[in-house]
Amino acid sequence: MKTKKINGTTKKKIILLLIGVVFIVIDQVAKFLFTGKSFTLITNVLNINYFQNNGILFGIFDGDLLVIMAVTAVILGFLVKAIIHYFNEKKFIYATSLILVLAGVFSNFIDRILRGYVVDYLNITLFSFPIFNIADLIITIGIIMLFILLVRDLISPEKRRKEKKTKKLKKKEQAMKMKVNKMEQELDSKIEQIVKEEEKKNNKQKR
Repeated sequence: MKTKKINGTTKKKIILLLIGVVFIVIDQVAKFLFTGKSFTLITNVLNINYFQNNGILFGIFDGDLLVIMAVTAVILGFLVKAIIHYFNEKKFIYATSLILVLAGVFSNFIDRILRGYVVDYLNITLFSFPIFNIADLIITIGIIMLFILLVRDLISPEKRRKEKKTKKLKKKEQAMKMKVNKMEQELDSKIEQIVKEEEKKNNKQKR
């Protein structure tokens, strides 16, 4: 039986999806471990404080559970569609940012399905900040990444980046052609030497 080799593009997709799954697992395990617990993690900097969040992100929006779940389901659908689009376009950096957002939103969505609320546990005591969880953190990182990418595209349009890529490819092609030409010249010179040696041998034998 012949096994099909996984190409580079498929490998990237699998790795990115696995990263998302790992973040979901880490957040869910942390929520399980810190449920009902409260202790200092880093003195005057970070505490673990169990908190039941009925809102969306960092407890900002506090509303009806069914409405929040419906909105979350729509967001999840949009994220999945966007990730598939960027996978097809092979824009993996965009897909990475959206997978982080997807993992965070989905992990909190699991909470709402199982518990009816989101478990928050990270409390920054260094300054005033809402209690949050790892899911909120990776959502924020993903959104920041996406924002930076969008700003980059506005400053440096995609056409310019494509032109740079094509220039690099042309340089590589030229370098490859140079190498091939050198190899051909070396082969030609070797063939000429062999032919000359054969002619010399034939001439000696005739004498």
